[in-house]
Amino acid sequence: SLAQAHAMPGIARLDKDGRYVSVNRDYASMLGYNQEELIGADWTPTVSPEDRPAALSAYERMLAEGTGEFEVRAVRKDGSVFTKHVLMVVRRDSAGALLGHHCFMRDVTERKKAEDELQRILTLTPDLICVAATDGYFKQVNPAFTRTLGWTEQEFLSRPRIEFVHPDDRDETLAAHQRLAGGEPLYHFENRCRHK
Repeated sequence: SLAQAHAMPGIARLDKDGRYVSVNRDYASMLGYNQEELIGADWTPTVSPEDRPAALSAYERMLAEGTGEFEVRAVRKDGSVFTKHVLMVVRRDSAGALLGHHCFMRDVTERKKAEDELQRILTLTPDLICVAATDGYFKQVNPAFTRTLGWTEQEFLSRPRIEFVHPDDRDETLAAHQRLAGGEPLYHFENRCRHK
């Protein structure tokens, strides 16, 4: 978490009532304020009303576990909205009493737009597209994938992906996966999938 915090340009410190005690220039400018305007202000207006429950839930997590992380729509002083990624770290005194928390923030609007566009493409394309991980499971399958092969998304995500490969192609598929896991680039690979 601390390594992540270093990658976040916006840094603020808040008291136990959720009011800003200090903010750096990046934090204030992302929100469209100067630093002085935020000192003593409550954090609530900086988060879109619909997303405040998610922020509060992360706050509760932080109190219980020491850190809380979330992504929400943030509201600038002028009312415009952007997507921010936030990491909160609890602050306690030597006796363990709550002092407040540190808040690290970065603007992830462009990344979020790219993810949304990719999701739109995955949903609309007639091509079969899947995302697989080295643990042997699918992480994502698009609607064309499920429609063509007849398995549900839940079936694809909850069972080892080798189960969906035609039995005659399994040895070759496993060998290709091992080469890939070993760092060998794999530019083209074919196997037959099992229909339901």
